[in-house]
Amino acid sequence: MKINYRREGDYLLPELTIEQSQQPLGKYGLLRKEYLKRSRRTIYNQLLIKGELLNHLAQVEYEAQEELERLEKLFAQAENLSEELKASDLLAWTSKKNYIKKQAEELVLEQIIFA
Repeated sequence: MKINYRREGDYLLPELTIEQSQQPLGKYGLLRKEYLKRSRRTIYNQLLIKGELLNHLAQVEYEAQEELERLEKLFAQAENLSEELKASDLLAWTSKKNYIKKQAEELVLEQIIFA
């Protein structure tokens, strides 16, 4: 690794930059960041110092979204959530869909974000 220096008076100062991920953080990446800052300060600082924090948060965001989609499909099959129900009773379908989403999100938060 090559480090460039610039002269400031009698001192040579390193020209350091922080590499930023091009992928914006979503809800779950931001929740993970806040959790690490509050509850896992050592891990947060290690990731930050190594320059791996943004990659870690992006990976957590991806994993959380994938797991959320998988769980929602699984729960929808278990609850027999179908297009026929949507066509016949939209209110019942919406209620079940919201319940499934909430259930899946609770599991994602517990198993991925706050783990």
